[in-house]
Amino acid sequence: MASGASRSSEIEPDGNRTEDRRPLRVQRLVLLILVASLTGNCPITRGEDGPANARDLLRPVIEALQTIEQPHSGRGAGIVKIREKEQHREHRFAFRFKDEHLSRTDFFDIQDVSCANRRLSWSMGREVYVASDEFEALIQKEPAKTFHHAIGYDFHPATFLNVRYEPLADTLQSWVDGEAALTVDFDDNGLVEIRFEQHEIQGRDDDHVLRQVLVLDKATGYRPLLFLHAWSYYKWDRLGWGTETRLSWAQRGSSWYITDAKCESLEVGPYIEGEPPNVTGAAQWSIRVNIHDLALDVDIPDSEFALEGLNLPNNHRVLDRVLNMDYRYTAPSGTGNRTGMSPKQPGSDRAIEAAKEAGPWDNFGKPAASLDNLQWVQGGPVQFEEGSVYIIAFWSTWVSPSWASIPRLTELQHDYRDQGVTVIGIAPELSDDIRPFVEAKADAMDYIVAADPNRAVSAGYMDAFNVAVIPHAFIVGKDGTVLWHGHPAEKMEAVLEEILATDFDAAAYVRARTSEAREWARLEEQVNKYFALLGKDSHRVKQLGQQIVTDVHVSARILNLFAWRILTGVHGENQDLELAQRAAARAVELSGAEDGAILDTYALALYLMGKKYVSEAVTYQQRAIDLTENDQMRETMEATLERYQSASLD
Repeated sequence: MASGASRSSEIEPDGNRTEDRRPLRVQRLVLLILVASLTGNCPITRGEDGPANARDLLRPVIEALQTIEQPHSGRGAGIVKIREKEQHREHRFAFRFKDEHLSRTDFFDIQDVSCANRRLSWSMGREVYVASDEFEALIQKEPAKTFHHAIGYDFHPATFLNVRYEPLADTLQSWVDGEAALTVDFDDNGLVEIRFEQHEIQGRDDDHVLRQVLVLDKATGYRPLLFLHAWSYYKWDRLGWGTETRLSWAQRGSSWYITDAKCESLEVGPYIEGEPPNVTGAAQWSIRVNIHDLALDVDIPDSEFALEGLNLPNNHRVLDRVLNMDYRYTAPSGTGNRTGMSPKQPGSDRAIEAAKEAGPWDNFGKPAASLDNLQWVQGGPVQFEEGSVYIIAFWSTWVSPSWASIPRLTELQHDYRDQGVTVIGIAPELSDDIRPFVEAKADAMDYIVAADPNRAVSAGYMDAFNVAVIPHAFIVGKDGTVLWHGHPAEKMEAVLEEILATDFDAAAYVRARTSEAREWARLEEQVNKYFALLGKDSHRVKQLGQQIVTDVHVSARILNLFAWRILTGVHGENQDLELAQRAAARAVELSGAEDGAILDTYALALYLMGKKYVSEAVTYQQRAIDLTENDQMRETMEATLERYQSASLD
């Protein structure tokens, strides 16, 4: 316990204090009380010993936490510094919150205001959140906990009264109700320090101890100053892990709000009874936040937390997982950039306007955009040469699906290098941000890599073809024109083999791709309309579904998507299994039964149609597995096959 601390069955009265010296006093006392508390010198009151004094001490603290009144709204700005291993990032952010659930945070690159924004914004309702970045907006139902109350990403006041996404009062109540060892200390300065220790011993190598420390400040209504969460193993050859969070508070009128926050990971050595957690190495990651320009209890319209409030550009892709719709956003007339912080993306206007005039399908067979404005990180520079073929793959260090495409692109480079194929990975980031990532990948990322921080090159590909999601790849043919684009996981080998053939007819290939792209664009609107009308107009839905299947002549992929969404995203009386089976069967026919993903969809449709179709589902699922090269997809398909096989034996 810190010097001058006292132990009592009642909460000690608090002395006078001033706001301007709180952050310095807090840091000094938190350090003192933490060191003293973790040495084990204080007696521990254990739940199994009968009525626990520690638990009695916590009850009035819990009651006080439950009565805290938060500001009903607020705006602010600040800087967040994120470190992940050797990578460091700094971002400006603007935030706002309102009432119990509405919260929004917009992030902006601090290194160079001309960089594309990385924006993350959401409404923290109990049902829906909205997340947006420069590529797409996602409307999601039943949001993940990580989108709620994460320090460094969300600045709703509830964030700072949570312990690992759970309200602080609920956490303390669970400690009081449980049987783990608890110690509660009050010092003369009004700080409350709570220590929790729980042993998990089952006679195995993973036996461990969970230790948690909370330091609360009575003067702020028992708001938290520190939370330490540490797992320690009994085995000397196993490192544990943990996190430490520190908060500094200041008073604004009748409300309290944080001024600074720090959250970092810990590596924790083996458990030694009576000793504090032994932090053995540097934090693998840390998040530091500084708040400024804070205004509380201000008027904020609800529209700022909705899709219309995100200032999305026209034609931005929206993935609506509530209405089961994917569509291109049309900005309401008269909307502007209300945040005043969104930097312009130079170099993109010309490409975007050209795409609007021609339509993305008309860009097949057009000269590929120049690579002149790239910052070369690994290999390069590259100029297109006649007779060579190029794979231009757009990715990012901060979009995790991009990472999965890296081994695939490396394999393609190795397999086709001798045939004149060059793979180039382009990320819309600063070269200094990309280089550590690329160096860490080493031989696993064995192809040319470049940075495109202003998206000058990206606009000539992604925007010109109305592509909003990464990873995404383009193939530039021997004549320097764009011949193909799609996800890197798609079967590019077949496309490359066709393009590299001596009798390749570029004009015929472009006509086929253009026809497919036109058909996709025409039917995408009908597919989205189908799902929007479900449960509202059954007659129109039935007509539209039949029309979609009949109207597809080239694009097996859109039929596959249509069938899959019916099979996996629609339930109950609105699910038309017969329509899904017809759509999937037509997709199989158009693809020549040579696409594993399409066969997987068809097998699912057969399986759901009933027992008499199960054996046929097994056959098509096995064929899908045989045609699939991606290991993760194969594993998923194999597990599905086992389910079908079990059903066929029943």
